[in-house]
Amino acid sequence: MASVAEISRFEEMIEAVGKFISEVSEACIELTAAGNDCVAECDNDVPSTKSNEKLTSCVQKFQESLETARKIREGLQYELERLREILRRANEFADD
Repeated sequence: MASVAEISRFEEMIEAVGKFISEVSEACIELTAAGNDCVAECDNDVPSTKSNEKLTSCVQKFQESLETARKIREGLQYELERLREILRRANEFADD
């Protein structure tokens, strides 16, 4: 049967995944801006443009990982709700 400890663990995992999503999202925004600034400061020269293309490719991979993290968080939230429902029903049963 579900316990309050299990619910607490799910809440912690959901919070950790949310923090990961937030921090990686912010880093992607900063990296993209830095790459674009570099290209602008270097007057769109070939080395800065090529470096920014590589940077953009890496940022895209991080963003794909964020999609996976969002799905994981959704799955954890779903399971948390199921655990809460099990506890609610168990408490109702115990009260009868």
